[in-house]
Amino acid sequence: MNSTHLGRVLTGWVANSDVFGGWDNWPPKSLVRVQEPAGTVILAENDNWPPREGAINDPPNNFPWTGQMALTPCRIAAHATYHSRWNVQPTRGTAGRLGPHHMEGLNLIFADGHAKWQKVFPEDCHAWVPSMPAGVRKVTDPTTLGCNPMNTTGTGNSPTGQWCGNN
Repeated sequence: MNSTHLGRVLTGWVANSDVFGGWDNWPPKSLVRVQEPAGTVILAENDNWPPREGAINDPPNNFPWTGQMALTPCRIAAHATYHSRWNVQPTRGTAGRLGPHHMEGLNLIFADGHAKWQKVFPEDCHAWVPSMPAGVRKVTDPTTLGCNPMNTTGTGNSPTGQWCGNN
């Protein structure tokens, strides 16, 4: 690898931090806690913006950042929607971290290892936050702030951040 390319963030995938961990330095969840691995998203195609492919040719000391690398619907439900720059519904504006790269849909990888193209991402919070009961909240609902029992946003040591990290 050419050393001038090290440190570049040119990605097309976003990790679900509510399973993988990492958000606010929380550890990953045990796979035992993922009760429905075939329905739990762990990776999704992300929102990215120009010049993604062209950024590799930027000067060596430039650090291009052209895509989101993580999302946490538990803390911010709108993360698990399409970014508005794609002009594809459903979206919740610029908070969305997903990108419909293929025929206005996206590829998803689930906790059991299977991959699937979908026109619309899973809308039920349960698909993103395994400890959230199915059918309670949808990431596309503008009244859903976070995929957590309190329906709140928050990070760090806030009650929402603590619940999301522990559950």
